[in-house]
Amino acid sequence: MSTISRATKRLYAVYLVWTVATLVLYYFTGDAQYRNLIWNMLLALIPLVLSTTILQACKNRPIISAALAVPWLLFLPNSFYVVTDLIHLGALNFYALDQTAHSLQYAQSLDPYLVLFTIFSASILGIIIGVASIVDFRNLLKNYKIPRPVITTVLILIFALTGYGLYLGRFLRLNSWDVIYPSKIFLAITQNFTPFTLQISALFAVYVAISYLFLKGIFRR
Repeated sequence: MSTISRATKRLYAVYLVWTVATLVLYYFTGDAQYRNLIWNMLLALIPLVLSTTILQACKNRPIISAALAVPWLLFLPNSFYVVTDLIHLGALNFYALDQTAHSLQYAQSLDPYLVLFTIFSASILGIIIGVASIVDFRNLLKNYKIPRPVITTVLILIFALTGYGLYLGRFLRLNSWDVIYPSKIFLAITQNFTPFTLQISALFAVYVAISYLFLKGIFRR
């Protein structure tokens, strides 16, 4: 049985520290954005928990590995989804235009900056979690002696599906567990398929692929 890499252990620790800090912010401010971020980050962690479980306990059990790979793929977009929460920063009041002085007056309050740094740190952490999970899955494929060209093809497919999953989550507001409602998903997909669907899904897929290529070295065993 392979051991969990030191980098992955540290990642779990960082996630725990982030969660505790955000819970403290939510307790003292009551701002629902912190609560939503905690929920999104919990969903973001699920793929890593699944990939770690598969790699540690099921790597020599192909049927169980394949079964767990399905929910892993369904939840994987959640890790990379958190970065899209940055769009909510537009609703925060960092500054106001002083019409008389024709200048910007910056808010003298910590609140928007606390939200800014919390969302930013969550987005970075989510990306790293997602990359770590994909690395686990790649290592699983290597354990099964799958040829490198096949692994590369699988990874490209994962990037594409994750990009489309990000579109489904952000724009159509679908959740990973909505897969149990196939008619709902079918209607949402068929009624909302436009050129923008392909464009934004491709952009998201490139973002996931670049994240993986830049960060995968952190989790080499």
